[in-house]
Amino acid sequence: MAAMKPPTSVAEVHAGRSTPADFGEVVLALRARLAAGYGLADLVREDIVACGEQFQLAPTVARYAGLVSPLDHAEAAREVAHQVVLAVAAERALVVAELAHRHADWAELLRQAALALELLGGHASDRSLPAGVGPLLADGVHRFAVGEVVAVGAQGVIATALDRDPASSGGAGTGRAVVVKLLTASIPDAAASADLPWRSEAERASRMQHPCGVRVLWAGEIDGGNAPWRGCVVFERIVGRSLVALHVLEEPVDLESLAVEFIDLSLALAELHDRGLAHGDISPANVLIDAYGRMRLVDYGLSQPITPELAAHDVQRLAELVQWTVLGFVPRSHAPVSRGLGLPSRLLRAASSARARPTEAAEFAGALAECLQGVHLARGLVEVVAGASVLFAIGAILGEAFP
Repeated sequence: MAAMKPPTSVAEVHAGRSTPADFGEVVLALRARLAAGYGLADLVREDIVACGEQFQLAPTVARYAGLVSPLDHAEAAREVAHQVVLAVAAERALVVAELAHRHADWAELLRQAALALELLGGHASDRSLPAGVGPLLADGVHRFAVGEVVAVGAQGVIATALDRDPASSGGAGTGRAVVVKLLTASIPDAAASADLPWRSEAERASRMQHPCGVRVLWAGEIDGGNAPWRGCVVFERIVGRSLVALHVLEEPVDLESLAVEFIDLSLALAELHDRGLAHGDISPANVLIDAYGRMRLVDYGLSQPITPELAAHDVQRLAELVQWTVLGFVPRSHAPVSRGLGLPSRLLRAASSARARPTEAAEFAGALAECLQGVHLARGLVEVVAGASVLFAIGAILGEAFP
């Protein structure tokens, strides 16, 4: 029998596995490349890309700290710090401060990485931001005073802002913190004004009346002279952290409590579907845990009118989100895995046809139950009955939202 060919890339090390290999396994498998002069920093970068593409695994200091030392492997450690900070753009300051406390020897590298990304990514946008948006108040100044950029996307930026309307803060005079999404787009003629991207996104987000949604406060055009921004949507500011930030911070997660929150999130998605809209971008970065422990689904920029395929995609991503929250990654569904891990092919078939044939919702729920129960049993951290409650709620999306 011919000897198995050794892997020549990090992607090959992870290929064929249901779970990502430890970084120690990666280094061991590719030690010949390292001996031939391949840099450890390159190996770290390649590993982060491969894990992200194959398992949706977010980078953490803990994954690499055992083999990468800021003192002995400065270049590789800088790469780790850069990738960790890059993963949490909107929560950068908080994450860096907490990780610096937890990993004291990494503190300076994390701060340097955050500063470098700030210099590269935010200042040009900050300089072009309008001072204010929204209707004029009695003092002749816009209602929402715009602050600084916290995230940059393909269509615009998200910035902090202050709602100056006395009615919004109970007359306290201090205003309340909000978030403004500034969008770039050419303005069509008046007849097509309903299709302006800021109005359409505000309308889509407003369809989610469930507490797991996010409240829209205002949407409209931005006064001329503030190019390239043409319009914006103002949302309530949610005090909390994204699931990605919690993972990068390596914080223990109360999975039993989160199981209850997943029920609410599932029902919120059911409500959105029932109102004729698919979210389209359910991900750890778009689910926040607010100050009360509730999951909040944000970013409706990719939402679309619902179809059976888009509904199935939302439900699949919600199921993957449960896996990601419990395990920290999404197991590969097409690799040989233990019973229950991964998304079985019959689950995907059932999900894609459930709206057209609602009787298959039961098959979907059953397949998803196998998947999630396997995750719970593999970790031993959540009782299966709690997971079953989540499954029932997710199944309700198909069985009740589309009667």
